[in-house]
Amino acid sequence: MKITKMTKNGGCGMLEKVISSFIAATVVISSFTSLIGSSLDNSYFKFDRNSGGYNVSLNPEADFSEITEVDFPSTYNDGSSDAEVTFTSAGISNNTITSITIPTTTPGNASAFSGLSALEEVNYTNDGVLPFTARTFQSCSSTLKTIRINATSVTFNVAKTGGSAFINFINNAESKIIVTSNYVKQQIINGTVSGSAPVTEDKIEVVESSLPKPTIEITCENIKYKTEGGFKPSAVVKLNGEPMDPQPTVSYELYTDADCQNKSGTPYNSSTLLPGTRYLRASVAGTEEYQAAFAVKEVVVEELTDKTALRNVIAQADEILGGDTSAYVEATVVDLQLALRNNRGMLTNYDATEDQVTAATKAIQDAIDGLFKKDDLPDEDHLQKFNDTLQKYRNILKTNYTDDSWQAFSEALAEMLEMKSRIAYTKNEDIDAICTKIENAFNGLKEKPLDYTQLESAIAEAKTNYIDKEAELKSTYTEETWKTLKDAYEAGQQLLAGKGSEDSSVTNVTISNATIRIQNAIKWLITVDQQKAFDELQELITKAGTYDSAEYTTSSYKTLTDAITEAKKISISPSVLTSISTLEEIKNATDKLQKAIDGLSHAAG
Repeated sequence: MKITKMTKNGGCGMLEKVISSFIAATVVISSFTSLIGSSLDNSYFKFDRNSGGYNVSLNPEADFSEITEVDFPSTYNDGSSDAEVTFTSAGISNNTITSITIPTTTPGNASAFSGLSALEEVNYTNDGVLPFTARTFQSCSSTLKTIRINATSVTFNVAKTGGSAFINFINNAESKIIVTSNYVKQQIINGTVSGSAPVTEDKIEVVESSLPKPTIEITCENIKYKTEGGFKPSAVVKLNGEPMDPQPTVSYELYTDADCQNKSGTPYNSSTLLPGTRYLRASVAGTEEYQAAFAVKEVVVEELTDKTALRNVIAQADEILGGDTSAYVEATVVDLQLALRNNRGMLTNYDATEDQVTAATKAIQDAIDGLFKKDDLPDEDHLQKFNDTLQKYRNILKTNYTDDSWQAFSEALAEMLEMKSRIAYTKNEDIDAICTKIENAFNGLKEKPLDYTQLESAIAEAKTNYIDKEAELKSTYTEETWKTLKDAYEAGQQLLAGKGSEDSSVTNVTISNATIRIQNAIKWLITVDQQKAFDELQELITKAGTYDSAEYTTSSYKTLTDAITEAKKISISPSVLTSISTLEEIKNATDKLQKAIDGLSHAAG
């Protein structure tokens, strides 16, 4: 079959489209550099700018009175470069045009062929993917009998009525859709079956080309993000197993899916391609000698920094948080949620450095490792054991021991001090292990020659500032803490009195312990005023706990509970984990709690 195009002046033979059993080959001759794929100059077409190129339709001001066939362009030169065009509609009323050829990937909108009262055939020559997303033939003339589709694949978007694309055309008893493969035929049947105009098998004719089909071997290396010029593919086209000479033009397009149905928003040769997997489609247009052909190669834009570990740890965190977390202490679950929220964005920070990615990965992994099960919370006995052990060893002086033996002890002590910050979420067995470790390290310490220097200093400080002033100071402090100081002082003096003797029971550890005992006794002196203020605070805490939340406004009662919480932190009991509160701190807590009680507002009603 031969289709003859007519120019505006009525001449024949300016362009011939030869079809072997189907419109398998298209030969285009044009003297117009602004248009590719059309025998009509661009004055016959209307180009409207869109986000990626141009929408094309027929120019309503042009004279089509002597034109029977129209071959729409596939690209348009905007003065600087060729831009792709998208077929939207014919856009005019006409009774002479009988054939339209559309090389673009867009079939057209719902009014694409309205107004063409003599139209008999529509030829889609694109040999890629043809996506129907509208009722394309809803307004076509009853004269339209043939639709030829050269695509290797078609898709339908039922949600956008693409499943009803052939709604008016298919009702014509003589209408026929001609395709090049049974695969496309089945795609049309399946794609329209749920629409309002399903295409049945008898309406589709498969006309396979008898021309040989080339093969395309694509070579394309993966690239790093921000690679200048994007992908740089090359291809060898073979016919009957031999490279063609000369090689035909190969066109490249980038897709986000392996089926090449979703075109990438960024061209393959752009330096702005974001990291991720793409699919490069290389195609060769058909001619009178061979069919159109294409091949697909998976290509990857690699990230500047490897984020495999980050993705894995995020997936692990998502899996944990997506399941039942009731077995964990809530605070540790919240820590993981925050770590995930604060660092997930690093996945899409394509300019992230290796240090940033490593830090984000570690933050999430630490939060996962920090998840603590309620059943593993330490008991009071182990907390006390940890407290007593740390208190026993934390003030051991390095100067009492040789440098070689000190190393293991200092490491154990550092580990124990680090554990102190998370002791509330430490298992009993881990507490046992660290206590055993530091005790063994302590037993392995090798003492230096006896040194009484620090003990002498501690005794001198206690004597000068406290013992010699007992008459005026004793009544200032509680009897218990003053006695603790005197006992420590006298024990230190007794030890110091044996200086120079051959008592083998005296070691640097003994001297150090006596020194620390005096220092702590001084540090932990509690005044009578402190004790009295503390007792009054405890009574006020007890009183504050008697108020019923149901009787007061939410805000005023919350102020009270917050004040109670702060007041309970006040302590005058010597502890490794808490320091002795000053008189000022005790009074401030008391005042705050009393104000919260006085500020309670009764609830309405």
